[in-house]
Amino acid sequence: MPPDLPLPQRALLCDQVAEVLRHGITDGRWGRQLPSEAALCREFQVSRVTLRKAIGQLMRERWVRSGGRGCHHQILRRRSAAAQTQPLGRIVRVLTPYSGKVMGVVNAGWIEAVNERISAAGYRVEMEHHPHLFARHRPEDLRRLDALPDTAAWILHFSTEPMQRWFAATGRPCVVMGRVHAGIPLPSVCNDTEATGRHGAGLLYARGYRELVYLMAEFTSLNDHLAAEAFAKEARSLGARVRIVVHPAELDPLRAALDRLLAARPRPTGFFSTCPEHCLAILCHLQYAGLRIPEDAAILSGWDDLCVHYAVPTIAHYSIDDVKAGRKTAMVLLDLLKNGSGKLRTVHIVPEFKSGGSLGAWRGTPVHA
Repeated sequence: MPPDLPLPQRALLCDQVAEVLRHGITDGRWGRQLPSEAALCREFQVSRVTLRKAIGQLMRERWVRSGGRGCHHQILRRRSAAAQTQPLGRIVRVLTPYSGKVMGVVNAGWIEAVNERISAAGYRVEMEHHPHLFARHRPEDLRRLDALPDTAAWILHFSTEPMQRWFAATGRPCVVMGRVHAGIPLPSVCNDTEATGRHGAGLLYARGYRELVYLMAEFTSLNDHLAAEAFAKEARSLGARVRIVVHPAELDPLRAALDRLLAARPRPTGFFSTCPEHCLAILCHLQYAGLRIPEDAAILSGWDDLCVHYAVPTIAHYSIDDVKAGRKTAMVLLDLLKNGSGKLRTVHIVPEFKSGGSLGAWRGTPVHA
């Protein structure tokens, strides 16, 4: 089978019932509420368990609201006549706090793969670089952006919780490139950074590093916060000591944070960051301070970029297939454009560990408090 074709999947009966209910709602088959559960079970010839699973899916997607015990479920979402006749745009806009110069090759390749796939369907990608919207939530600015001519859908990159909630409420087709905050009905495609965090902590511990630091830059994504929590939890369960250090993204604050860490006792021996450019800065800073890498300190990057391969020593890191991630994102997006919200999906891209010279066996002299 050609690699670009998706494998056939067996649809669950509850998913089929949910899809029939969506069509009934958008076609105006019912008024302000659904028929009784007993009537729907008879009409669709399904069990009440199957029907309730389907209705539960629609509740999570905000198509309906529970009527409570003995009451009919209320219909929340209904396609207006104006919406049905409104022409669909052809531009998929990517909202991001980062310009192309600092986005990195993996994210850029991810978005390029999206553009390649959706171009075949008659759409195109345009970047919307607006860092101020990520620093402060301004609904009026989002409304102006969403009103740009020919807008068909959105991809949210490094999106905040208020931003995700705003886009979910609009009903505009939208996919999150990263994690979705709890309770927000948006589909997403994301790197499984929690697995990365757990695995990274285990690698460092297995090689003898016991004083671990997770360096996290501002502004960062929910994915990074989840990775930090997973890293710290795994490290502590193994018996290592761990600190999560949050610092501004600029180089000078990172250097200042490293100076404070190197002056502390006990001194950290294992450094983890999901920013590969920061890992390169950490490598240079530690070597300038006289530490041997990896004998005195190890460095592990949770993300891939060209700089980790050109460093001396090379930086151990985690890598994802950006083309695969982009194709998955395009698949979810095109399904939204064709079929509406449908079933919410979270697609996890599992990273692959790539060894490097910055991670070896710890041979340093213990530094006690």
